[in-house]
Amino acid sequence: MLGAGTWFVGLTIPTVVVVGFFASRKRLTYQWREELMDPTGDIYPPVTAAEMEFFCRVLPPYRSERKGEPLSVSENIGLYVSPDAFSGEESHVLLDEVVRWASLFGQGIDPKKLVTLEERAKAERVDMSFCRDVVIISDHAEDIQLMKAPWGTGDRIKFDMMPASLRHMVNKTQRSFRGIGRLRHVYVEYSPSGKFYHEPRPTKAFDGHDYVIIPLRRDENAAVVTFSPLLRSKFSFFREVLESSWTSRDLDAIVPPGGALRVYGAARYEWGWCIRPHNLWFGHRDNSLEKFSASPAQCGMIQAITRRLFHSRAEQPKNKEAALVVLHFEGPRDSKKARSLLLHPESLIFGRPPKPETFEQWTEERPTKDAVQEEGVFLFMLKNYMEMFRVS
Repeated sequence: MLGAGTWFVGLTIPTVVVVGFFASRKRLTYQWREELMDPTGDIYPPVTAAEMEFFCRVLPPYRSERKGEPLSVSENIGLYVSPDAFSGEESHVLLDEVVRWASLFGQGIDPKKLVTLEERAKAERVDMSFCRDVVIISDHAEDIQLMKAPWGTGDRIKFDMMPASLRHMVNKTQRSFRGIGRLRHVYVEYSPSGKFYHEPRPTKAFDGHDYVIIPLRRDENAAVVTFSPLLRSKFSFFREVLESSWTSRDLDAIVPPGGALRVYGAARYEWGWCIRPHNLWFGHRDNSLEKFSASPAQCGMIQAITRRLFHSRAEQPKNKEAALVVLHFEGPRDSKKARSLLLHPESLIFGRPPKPETFEQWTEERPTKDAVQEEGVFLFMLKNYMEMFRVS
C-alpha cells in the first residue's frame, strides 16, 4: 500500500510540470506583445513624416480649422498605409469577386441587432436602412453568425478551400508588407450602396498580431477608417458619431483607391477600427472628400494623390457598391527569441464550418409560449445555450 509521501510526489510532479508549461507559454506571449507595442523597437519598419499625412486626429465640429489635427511620427499608434498595393483594374476585379463570395458564403446582419440599430437611428432621425443590404463573410463568428466560411481559421486555415482571387489578395498583401507572417483570419463586408457602419470593438486575441484593411470601391473614391480607443463608453449617439466621431481622441486614416492599411502594435490591442456612416469626411465634418479632392493646395502627399486619383469627373458611376476586406496575420517573427502563440486555445471555438449549400436549408424556429411551458424554462434555456455554441 502506497504511503502519503508517494501519493504527494506522484500528484505534485505532473501538476507542477503542466502548470509550469502553461505559465511559461503565457509569459512568452505577453513578453512578445510588449515587444510588438514598443514604439522605439525595430520589429516594424519606420514611418516617415510624409507617410504620416495619411493620418490625423479628429477635431470637434466647433473648431474653426475645419480640418484634422496633423500627427507626428512619434504619435503613430501603429498604422501604415500602402497607397498602391493594388492597381485600379485589380480593385475592380477583386470587387467583382467579393460579390461572388457574398452569394456563396455571405449572410446579413442579425435581424434582432438590425431592428435595435434602426430603432435607435430613427429616434435620432438618422437613416440606417442601408445596413439591411450589408453582407458579412467570416471564417469564425464575429457576432451572432450562423454560417462560417469553409476555409477555417487560425493554425488550421485551409488555403485550398479559398477562392483563387482571395489567395491572390493574401499573397500580394504579404508581399506589400514586410514580415506580416501567416494568414489567420478573413473578414469581409460587402455593401451594394457603398455605405458602411462599423462600431469600434476589439478583435479576438487568437486572430493574430497584425491585420490589414483593404477597401474596394466601384466609384474609385478614397475610404476613411477611424480608430477609437477601446477603453471608452460603449454607447454613442448616431448624431454625435456623424458630426464628431465616437471620442475626442479618435484618429482618421485615409486610404486611397488601391491602397491598404496595416494595423499593428498599440493600434491592434488598444484601439478598434470603425467606419462612420453616410458622408465621408477626414478629420473634420466640414472636410468632406469632395471638398478635399477639389482643394487647390499644391503641397503634401495626400493632395498629390487626391489630384491624381480623386479628380472630379463629369459623370460619376451609378454603381456605388463597395467592400471592406480585413485580413488578419500572425505578425512578424524573430527566430532568435522564443515566442508562444497560445493567446487563446483554439479548441474553444465551437462548431464546424458548414458547407455553403446547407445554409439555405437552415430555418429559425421561433418558440411559442406553450412549447416553453411544456418543456420547462430551465431545459429550454439550456438547450438554446448549447445550440448557440454549436452554430457559432
